[in-house]
Amino acid sequence: MSATAVHGVTLKQVTDALRPGIEKSVRKYYERYSSLNIQVRVAYPEQIGSVLEKATTVNFSLASYSNYTGRSVIPVQVIGQNQQVPSVVKVIVDVDVSGNMVVAADTIAKGQVIEPGNVILVSGMLNGQPKNGFGSLSGVIGKESVTVIPGESIITQTQIREVPVVRRGDVVTVDYQNRGIELRVPGSVLEDGKIGDRVKVRLRLESAKIMEGEVVNSSTVRVRIIR
Repeated sequence: MSATAVHGVTLKQVTDALRPGIEKSVRKYYERYSSLNIQVRVAYPEQIGSVLEKATTVNFSLASYSNYTGRSVIPVQVIGQNQQVPSVVKVIVDVDVSGNMVVAADTIAKGQVIEPGNVILVSGMLNGQPKNGFGSLSGVIGKESVTVIPGESIITQTQIREVPVVRRGDVVTVDYQNRGIELRVPGSVLEDGKIGDRVKVRLRLESAKIMEGEVVNSSTVRVRIIR
């Protein structure tokens, strides 16, 4: 990335060139939140003014993996006319980001299905908050918690899941299809799963064979053998 001028580069040009890339990185990092407000402040060392007066090009790079919230130090390469060795100055960038986030109204128990009264949408600072939170209540209502979620804490993607259609220990019908042979036999589900998931089932026959199949609904797992 660069800012270029024929008769010198101004601090405003450098700031205007830095800001879009930083804001893009912040928005990507906090993409699950909503109503983001990003404030970028750039502080320059005293000597940069005189250096920029003679500059023809200013180059800098932004790391794609950084979220840039809080304070960052970004090296800026200043190239002047007939200058073989560029000057490098370090600018300090402070970024504050705020937005809407979903938090638990009270403690949510492990295995609890989240209802509207269990969560609230609040606005506040997101600096230092986990990137995989939510910015809308619809993203969490109706989901099941996989861990205890303390009250007033941000709810993250890793703490919830779709409610399983079948659960470990459920008795289902195994729809078994193998090269034109089709059988329907009882089986026990060995792991939780929602529609479309592949789960292991143990046939409730003398062989007690374990197979893997696709969850069709709350009472059926389809096993297809294709060879």
